[in-house]
Amino acid sequence: MSISDTKSVDIIQVDQTNKITRLIITDHLEWIGGKPDDAHLWKLQEKVNCYLSYVESGQLDADYPDQTGNQIVIQVYGKFDRSPSAVAFYGQLKEVLAKALYQIEFILKD
Repeated sequence: MSISDTKSVDIIQVDQTNKITRLIITDHLEWIGGKPDDAHLWKLQEKVNCYLSYVESGQLDADYPDQTGNQIVIQVYGKFDRSPSAVAFYGQLKEVLAKALYQIEFILKD
């Protein structure tokens, strides 16, 4: 599964030592820049919304009761570095999620 499947949660990692639950998205799509990035940004937004729905509905706590109370971090593992519009989008997303006490991180993997 990946960013292309916007209706599923792909990977969950519970770190009880540090009290962090990571919800991981794998993004294999290239950032081209300009208008072509719109579809990529839409997929990212839909995927993040799916993850937030999973958390806020209580389903995460039901599926992983031992992680209840952990810090929630959405990590996006990208195959390609982000375009300027994607960097800006991540900045906005980070601000919005911080208000709900969530975090988002982008990690470039090659």
